[in-house]
Order: sequence, then C-alpha cells, then structure tokens
Amino acid sequence: DRGDRGDRGDRGDRGDRGDRGDRGDRGDRV
Repeated sequence: DRGDRGDRGDRGDRGDRGDRGDRGDRGDRV
C-alpha cells in the first residue's frame, strides 16, 4: 500500500521519503 516509508504524501509523484508520495518511499502508486 504505502511502499517503505510514506508518512505524508500528496500525490505519489516522487515520494523520496514519503514527502511527496501518497504511497511511500517510491510513490509508485499514485
């Protein structure tokens, strides 16, 4: 669901550290 660490993410574009990644570390699921 969330990848590795995805605390707060908006979209899941990048999600380096869950900053901008609705689903965690990689944000591969938008």
